[in-house]
Amino acid sequence: MTNLIKKFKREALLNAEVKKIECNTIVIPQTFWQETIDICNGENEKAGWLICKKAFAGDHILYLVECMYTSTEGNSGSVTPKLRLTLSNDHTVIEFHVHPIGLGETWFDKFSDFGERGDIATLNERLNIVPQYKHVLFTPTHLLTFGKEELDIRIAKTNEESESAVVESKSYWTNFLNEKIQNKNQMSIWNLILKVE
Repeated sequence: MTNLIKKFKREALLNAEVKKIECNTIVIPQTFWQETIDICNGENEKAGWLICKKAFAGDHILYLVECMYTSTEGNSGSVTPKLRLTLSNDHTVIEFHVHPIGLGETWFDKFSDFGERGDIATLNERLNIVPQYKHVLFTPTHLLTFGKEELDIRIAKTNEESESAVVESKSYWTNFLNEKIQNKNQMSIWNLILKVE
């Protein structure tokens, strides 16, 4: 099975003009932009989930990010979400991980690939289990997407009203996931599914 990786420079994303949606797209509210930068500061890699509400723009799916939830932190090679989280109805989950400043500039614009180890091997395994699997890598300089299909990223400008709604959604999902996951922290089998109805 082939995969498709797209790379986006942070500077270009932030300054991008609004253009026609040409493929399925992750939409990150501007409210979360600083969080995507802050999560890259430090020595440790982090991983978690983007909780997204699905919407449509013509034939394409928009994944509107409502929460960025960090579930794991550790050193290189040990960090991937330990549970496969699935949501029903109009929400979906996109896994993410971070190549932080402490990992070094070599990894700021790519997934690691060490043959049978590294990001690419892990992501391909997940894609083989779940054909619709998607992943985002955050680094200090870039955002990258991985999946079977082309996946774009856009930053959505927010006003006071929409920013309040984003903060409320993030709070809801964070509390909800903290409660659901508290007894699952010892789990390390990705195939164990935490299904949220």
